[in-house]
Amino acid sequence: MNDEKMAILEMLKEGKINADEAERLLHALRGDSGEEKRRKRKRRHRRDDDYDFVEGLQRGFEKLARKLEQTDIGRTVSELVGAAKRNGAGKVIEDIVEEVSHSVSDFGKERGRVRVSDQDELEIESAGAAQLLAETRNGHITLKGSDNDGIRLLAIKSVSGSDEDRIREYLDKVEIILERDEDRVRIYSEIPAKRAGCQLRVDYEISCPAGLYQDLRSLNGNLRAEGITAGVSLKTANGNVVLHGGSGPVRMRTKNGNILAEIDKLEELGEFTTANGMVDLSLKSLNASLKAVTVNGNVSVSLPENVSGQVAAHCVTGHVLSDFAVSGRIGKRYLDGEIGDGGDHSIAMKTIHGAITLKKRSNHKKDAS
Repeated sequence: MNDEKMAILEMLKEGKINADEAERLLHALRGDSGEEKRRKRKRRHRRDDDYDFVEGLQRGFEKLARKLEQTDIGRTVSELVGAAKRNGAGKVIEDIVEEVSHSVSDFGKERGRVRVSDQDELEIESAGAAQLLAETRNGHITLKGSDNDGIRLLAIKSVSGSDEDRIREYLDKVEIILERDEDRVRIYSEIPAKRAGCQLRVDYEISCPAGLYQDLRSLNGNLRAEGITAGVSLKTANGNVVLHGGSGPVRMRTKNGNILAEIDKLEELGEFTTANGMVDLSLKSLNASLKAVTVNGNVSVSLPENVSGQVAAHCVTGHVLSDFAVSGRIGKRYLDGEIGDGGDHSIAMKTIHGAITLKKRSNHKKDAS
């Protein structure tokens, strides 16, 4: 018996609803209403449109396969399109793109694609600095706070392509910059004009004073910071964002990836936003407002047992659960009210497709694969 049926029977048992109301609710769960049938017909029409779109993708990829003389791509697409027709096309379109990308990548390796890498080790004094800004376009950034006065950087540059001489020449022109501008230290790459057949990636491994405000940015790559005692801003478009530590303002943002954080002290506004991924937060101390938002994924926020604030939690297709007693409006998919003594700090959590859980904090650590 599913959770919805159990909840209805429990309400009947407790006298919150009568037998007629319980019967109507159970009918609705079985989808017996005319409205449900109309919704099913609409979904079938949408799936028909999706099939046309997916078949168009298949034709395009099969043309690519013929051009590359790689029949595995065509077979992969055919299998995935078959799955789309059986199960609905929504998620499968993403799978097609991912699988074809892997096939093309593997094909490139088989046809002599090579990767050439190099490393730069740089160091700069940080006395008097207040902020570190590190930027890369394609690559991961890993940062660790330390008690040292200086900033140490290991930059790993790699270029892939089919012509080794060509990619070595391109790699030699990539320059890593570590510079100081008044109270800000900046890390970035000077990259030559894009050359056909050369794919560049630059990863940073950084060690710096824990008290510097950290601003880490990537377009395609994971961001990870730990051992930080100041404010943090972590932004990427495609990748996971992970934080251990932090104080002051904390901003973590990605479009396609998870946000995982264990924060020491949130002394100023905390913002945690993704579109496709989960948000999982654990705070040792909360002295400011926070906002945790995703579109497709769960939201989980763990707070100290003695925390107080105004809670607003809303989802569309999942459920909302709380370990804390909430004084206010409570429903399956929403919570609006106070926890503890209330106060001015707001705890806002939102998702469209996913669940929301507000937990009492235990000692555990977040990580992402």
